[in-house]
Amino acid sequence: MGEQIEYTTFNICLNFDDFYGWVDAFQNLNGVINYTTKDGVLNIFTRANTWDRPKIRTVETYTNGKYSWRVFIPEMGTGDMASIGAFLYFNDSHELDFEIGYGKALVRQKLNAKVDDLILYTNSQGNPNKSEFIKIRRNQWYTL
Repeated sequence: MGEQIEYTTFNICLNFDDFYGWVDAFQNLNGVINYTTKDGVLNIFTRANTWDRPKIRTVETYTNGKYSWRVFIPEMGTGDMASIGAFLYFNDSHELDFEIGYGKALVRQKLNAKVDDLILYTNSQGNPNKSEFIKIRRNQWYTL
């Protein structure tokens, strides 16, 4: 039998009434703020024809446990160069990524994705390196 792993479950309810406990972690925005909060929900957006990478991250560092995000997947256009991501970093060589977007043609073909499907990539980067992907639907909420 494999090693039994013990987890601590955290109830870190981070609704976005404000940005307390979060800091801006943008890339390529030149000072533009591409997110807002409304009714406890964080809305992140990009500008068309840019390389915008709006990001926020927690100030606090968390430890091992079970974490989840509730994410709304909007209508994304066919072939859009955009993605939605949620990341857990342990250190510079251990990271879990959840990224959602239109996906590469080869992956879409392998999954028999229809034109209105998006692809959820789950990636473990470091110990072990592994990627999985599944089809998901637009205009729905998902828990990652």
